[in-house]
Amino acid sequence: MAESVQKVPLAPVQVCFIVNNVEEAVRFSEEHFGWGPFHTFSAPVENAKYKDWTGFKHVDVALGSGGNVQIEYVHVREGKDTIALYEEKYGTGIQHFGVQTPDRDAAIDYITSLGGEEDARDEFPGVRFAFMNIPTGQGMFELLQPEQSANSIVDQANAVKAGGAGSEKHVLKVDRATVVTGNMEETLAFYSQCFDWVDVKAEAQTLKSGDREVKLKRCIAFAGAMEIELIEATPEGTDPYSLHRRRGEHGIVHVSTSVAPVSEALLPSYEGEWLETGEAFALYEWLGGNNSLQVRR
Repeated sequence: MAESVQKVPLAPVQVCFIVNNVEEAVRFSEEHFGWGPFHTFSAPVENAKYKDWTGFKHVDVALGSGGNVQIEYVHVREGKDTIALYEEKYGTGIQHFGVQTPDRDAAIDYITSLGGEEDARDEFPGVRFAFMNIPTGQGMFELLQPEQSANSIVDQANAVKAGGAGSEKHVLKVDRATVVTGNMEETLAFYSQCFDWVDVKAEAQTLKSGDREVKLKRCIAFAGAMEIELIEATPEGTDPYSLHRRRGEHGIVHVSTSVAPVSEALLPSYEGEWLETGEAFALYEWLGGNNSLQVRR
């Protein structure tokens, strides 16, 4: 990292799901996960710009609470941007972390010095933002510089829930997100510099499912409003992390919650256990993507 580039505070506070239908995703997650309530809006832009493209863009968005983490649903009806190109390549699922920072432009410079690459930047009333391509995915960090207080993104995630009807239904509190990589050494070095991880080390751990066992490199550390779990997998494997990598290098597999009841309408798509730690879990497929929710037991 160049000495002239200063370290900038970075805190993941949001996870964004690309979905086919924002309203359906909101209804489903409010009913089955207790997330929200959500603020839903549609944003048509007549002269949107993305790289060398200019044209009409129409995006549906919903923002709500998943505990201390903000949940975002996005669907690009028309036009081009980071999210639309990502969906074209990989389909629906979790695309990026929303990373709060006090200075978007300084954060762009800092992440670039670590090997990231700016994909796009823009601003709307109340927030300046930028998408960054990083070692674990295309546009996987959305830098968010809010105009309000330092904790405003988290505040926004919880403001409606705190006084809204139905907040007592909140069940699944997101406290972790899992990122797949093909190069643990490179990824761990990048995340450690972004989020001030000290002495975080990856270890070989055994993932067991049924009568199958596989060794994967794994580490977990806290960042912003959640833990981030890094897993190195190969696309040749049959475990869900290796299967995810077959779609390409694009980062987040699932969000996670610990010891929570799950709606009877949901059936697990995968059940596993990390033998060294005794952590058992189930993965669920829903409108937010294949295996995109993990419940740890």
